[in-house]
Amino acid sequence: MTSYLTLLRDTHGRLGDLLPPNADTEGYGRAVTTALISLDAVVETDSTSLARPLLRLASLMDPLGHPTALWTTPPALRHLGTTRPAQRRWLRRYQPPVSAEGVCSALECLRTYALIAQDTDTAPIRMHALTARAVRETIPADTLPPAARIAAHAISSLWPVLDHEDRELSAALRANTIHLERHTHPALWQPSTHPCVYQASSSLTDAALYQEAIEYDQRTLRQSNDILGTDHPDTLDARSNLANSYSDAGRVEDALDLRERVLAERERILGTDHADALTARHNLANLRVAATRRTATGYSNISNRARPSTSLRASDATRRTVSDRSL
Repeated sequence: MTSYLTLLRDTHGRLGDLLPPNADTEGYGRAVTTALISLDAVVETDSTSLARPLLRLASLMDPLGHPTALWTTPPALRHLGTTRPAQRRWLRRYQPPVSAEGVCSALECLRTYALIAQDTDTAPIRMHALTARAVRETIPADTLPPAARIAAHAISSLWPVLDHEDRELSAALRANTIHLERHTHPALWQPSTHPCVYQASSSLTDAALYQEAIEYDQRTLRQSNDILGTDHPDTLDARSNLANSYSDAGRVEDALDLRERVLAERERILGTDHADALTARHNLANLRVAATRRTATGYSNISNRARPSTSLRASDATRRTVSDRSL
């Protein structure tokens, strides 16, 4: 089972190479063949011209389910409007924008051909993992990064301002952010880290999953180091987020060490009077005060109530919103 999952998660190999016909004794390839045949049928019957782009976006998500509402968010609707077949120039002005009704119709078409599964029209969308893999391999390489960013915009726009307002939705968005990053790596890191990467970290902490938040932030920091470089502003933000997670988990000494390093790096790169350097100094001072209070009271956790603010780039406001300029 471990070997099978390793092959399935390998985003570099092709299914035809990973699963040659003479090795498919269990008939797993039938799901792939059926999916591709069904996709051709969908294209022929889809009156909205939205089924294929929707299926490609859905294939980037968690096979166990993602919120249907993702594809009726403004970023998704704007993107879907650009995927319809080109018309004569004099007809384009009369082409209506993509609507939620059109998305629902396209999803119904995909359900009819068993390319996706839903218990109800508004239930999470599920897709067989091999079907999703086969669909991802039909996405042109040059369109995968933009598609990944659009899916990430949709996730960010749907995320509750406060996780406790809808914990089930927040958990689903966290899982889908992780799957999206894995399937499209390094699209969410270029040209800069997408805000949904930060949102997943904040959401884990809001759910009191402190150890999971630390592990997530450690992985995020490693990836940012590798892709963007150690001195990139997003890498400094990732290091600051890890310090937050350490303090939330009660690992105050680790948090202090990291905050001191963040301050030193911001002053070295940006100068002592830069706004981000001043914010880093403020964060370190706040954490020292909170640590002193913790020592005096014996309280083992510096919670979000005493959590230092992060820099403007990785602040909650940045995490929770995606400006129209980035769409």
